[in-house]
Amino acid sequence: PTSSGGPDAGADAGAEGVVPALQALGHKSAKVRARAVAEMVRQLLEQADAAMREVNRPRDELLASLVLQATGDASAQVVQRALQSQAFWSAQPHVEASAALPALESLLARAMRRPEVAAGDTPQAVVDGLLKDPFASQVVPMAVRCLAWLYARGDCSSELGRRIDALALPMILLLAAGAEQLGDAAQTERQPVDELRSAVRSYCAASGLALFQGAAEDSPVTTESLCKAVDIATATELCGIVEGASPEAEHRQAGLLGGVAAKAAAAALLAAAFPRLLTEAEAAAGQAELGAMLLRCARACEQLAALHPE
Repeated sequence: PTSSGGPDAGADAGAEGVVPALQALGHKSAKVRARAVAEMVRQLLEQADAAMREVNRPRDELLASLVLQATGDASAQVVQRALQSQAFWSAQPHVEASAALPALESLLARAMRRPEVAAGDTPQAVVDGLLKDPFASQVVPMAVRCLAWLYARGDCSSELGRRIDALALPMILLLAAGAEQLGDAAQTERQPVDELRSAVRSYCAASGLALFQGAAEDSPVTTESLCKAVDIATATELCGIVEGASPEAEHRQAGLLGGVAAKAAAAALLAAAFPRLLTEAEAAAGQAELGAMLLRCARACEQLAALHPE
């Protein structure tokens, strides 16, 4: 039957247009699913005309939801198609930043739980395992870059920005430290580790955290560069990450991206900044609060070392 052209007919046509995509996403072939996701993203981005966007709104909302769902696919090839478009993640009107964040959080948690990644208990071991894992090595850098794109969106409120930072900070510290410690070791391929470093730089440049102020996408993120930016407020945040190592707090940080290795990265950064912060505390007579915070940091680092002496 021919459409009457009315609003309801437009909605019906939009819904019908999603059926082939749904069928393709259920296909057993990852190549077919990946092509379907790429086609959905293409359709979402091609609507430059405002009137056509309104007509296709029901279809586009469904397609956008399906692209987000595709980040949960078991195939790295499919997930890559869902993550690769900056225009989709940074400006897609049918995907609110707050709705996109859970998809990325779930994907990153899944990637960091991969056996070869989760087996590492130091930043270097985790990053080495990540680079060797065929799924994590492909999707983690892309997901981190998507977090940076979300951060730069106009609908990313300050509250949402803080949520993104709370999620990403432990993992970013872990990835930066691990990539730095790994260096150009022979067992890693150059391209994956460079992509990981580039993604970390992109996130740091987009983030509103004081720790990353001054970061640029063309500048390396190193322990030395981060150490210089650690102030009292940042040290308190780092201390909170490290304190999750206590048995009582472990259940509250079960979802911490990077686990104990992320805590180790935070502790290492605290230890590197501690002498300077201590000097500043001694110079600032009467600042008992500063001294108490530094004592807390020292105890947190000692606690982590006692629980994980290796």
